[in-house]
Amino acid sequence: LEGCEVSLGDSFARLMPPGDVDNFGRREVAEPVRTYRLRDVMLDTSIMAFFRGRLPIPETLYMVPDDQYAHALVKPLYPAPTDPERHYVLGSTRAVRNYYHWMVQALPAIDWGVRNRQQPNVSLALPPLQPWQEETLALLGHAGVPRLTVQANTHYAMASAEFSEFL
Repeated sequence: LEGCEVSLGDSFARLMPPGDVDNFGRREVAEPVRTYRLRDVMLDTSIMAFFRGRLPIPETLYMVPDDQYAHALVKPLYPAPTDPERHYVLGSTRAVRNYYHWMVQALPAIDWGVRNRQQPNVSLALPPLQPWQEETLALLGHAGVPRLTVQANTHYAMASAEFSEFL
């Protein structure tokens, strides 16, 4: 916004090391956000990450501790098939129940995937949601988007999917 300045207030600014206050200033350019469109992948809902074969797609390993990552590499895989004609937009991380993560990560990823869809048959891949989360989807106009309700500790084979760096 033209003429908009960011003020942290004296008490907050005094607590920061010299020069760090500038990190909170107005940005002239937004950071890029990448969307990955994936073919023939598997979603492991225990860690909410995509795999191709037995190899994880590193960009999707958000908030996955090393021990859970190691377990994901060796556990048996019995992926449930999904509709090969659908393109699935992953709309959540493991922190889906957290209000902040839902509002700042999940909703932007969902909105971006639905509004900028390049596939005709888009479905959201989401775990069961709370009523307040359903309401936010409705407020964005996405309540009617077809959905694959993913279950915990399940694997899903997907012919076409996408993952956004918003997540």
